[in-house]
Amino acid sequence: MKDAHVDNQLQQLTTSLIEYVGQLEQTFQKETNVSYGSREMFEHVRRETEPIFETLETWETLTLDSIKRGDLSSSTQMIESTVDNMRQFIMHSYYKDVRKRRYMEMKRSLLYVFHLLLKEIGDDA
Repeated sequence: MKDAHVDNQLQQLTTSLIEYVGQLEQTFQKETNVSYGSREMFEHVRRETEPIFETLETWETLTLDSIKRGDLSSSTQMIESTVDNMRQFIMHSYYKDVRKRRYMEMKRSLLYVFHLLLKEIGDDA
């Protein structure tokens, strides 16, 4: 039996991750004057990304649990890959060590999975 509370929480977390993707892209687009190897930059990135990583971790747990219960038809491999991609996306947003084209491909891939999940939750509601 599907749990409406879990669906609602999963929907909120997914929406938050979509919003984070937009914020991270803005960070990627901005120029920064901070030295990448500095302690100041490390602390800045840690402060800004901590809530994103926490949201992502909770999202992963809830999504994988929903898949195991049979509430979602997505594959666990797709969710695990999405979590890995989101972690890379977060870091590439601050430490610009990837080409813009690759960065945008990652963004599209993340948004595709997040929207696919929202659609599945919405169709079942």
